[in-house]
Amino acid sequence: MENTPKVGNESGILTVRVLKIKQNNSDSKVKASEILEGHKEFEMKRSNLMKYARSEPKEIKTTSGKIFSVLICDDDTFQHLFYQNFFDKIANYDNLSIPKNEFHYDISYSGNELIMKYQKMQKEGIKDPPLVITDYYMGKTNLTGVSTAIELRKIGYKGHIILRTSETREEIIKNNPNFQKLLDEETINCLLDKSNLSASKDILQSYLNKIFPDPKV
Repeated sequence: MENTPKVGNESGILTVRVLKIKQNNSDSKVKASEILEGHKEFEMKRSNLMKYARSEPKEIKTTSGKIFSVLICDDDTFQHLFYQNFFDKIANYDNLSIPKNEFHYDISYSGNELIMKYQKMQKEGIKDPPLVITDYYMGKTNLTGVSTAIELRKIGYKGHIILRTSETREEIIKNNPNFQKLLDEETINCLLDKSNLSASKDILQSYLNKIFPDPKV
């Protein structure tokens, strides 16, 4: 740039413009390269997460021989990350009756998949997971969270069921007129708003405290 003629010179103006175009093209290539690398990293993480989320429930036994588990279903990969972050990093296990290294959760992409896993656990004589968390809408061909909860109750599930969704209560009632009755009868124990992350974390922690109460209290 030091040998570039002054802008007042016509050839200088042309040279400066050419240099700017070259510089802009170079910057664009750098940005495109950064975006491409970021996309590759995202796809790699997403691929690993999908493999994890589709895995079969593992049997993790405590010293008392009981199996504890939380089953989750949500078709949104980013919500899987929310649950991973909550149960692995945020949840407080200090005052629970189960140590963190013996706590297990499993994530499915649909209510259909979650029910199949639960039925497999039943056949193998595995103790019911004390908590199920389900999204509401998980695709046209899949059960809704409400239908998932109803089906789980029909096949004998007696634990807590949380419906955590971005749909409003009004939207859910529009498609499920008896929704309030399902809440009153505790077919579904709790309705959580996905957009309120702080409340979601607080209520999930309160359920852990209720399900696994501090043995010292």
